[in-house]
Amino acid sequence: MIHDKENAHRKLIRELKLESIVYDSREIKKLSDKDNPMNRIHYLLKNFLYAHESFDRDKMQGYLNLFTFVMNPPVDNLKKMEILLDLAFENSKTLRYHEFYGLE
Repeated sequence: MIHDKENAHRKLIRELKLESIVYDSREIKKLSDKDNPMNRIHYLLKNFLYAHESFDRDKMQGYLNLFTFVMNPPVDNLKKMEILLDLAFENSKTLRYHEFYGLE
């Protein structure tokens, strides 16, 4: 988890057994925009959301989850696809024709 030394993050990192990468927000404020590591993530997230601008805002969490999945390791795209397909098969749901088209 990349974070800014916020104390509330410690419990999350500990309970989820995450690796912690810390940026001191006071130090980041001193950096130029091009050197600020958070600006790169903000830029990528903004472009990702603009590329999907017709998405339902009520489903924002799903898009953020997808962005997080895409941005985090593994870097190997084949390994990432394997993880994604495993998740899809482990969490299958039957979607009926009438449900999909709202014909019920």
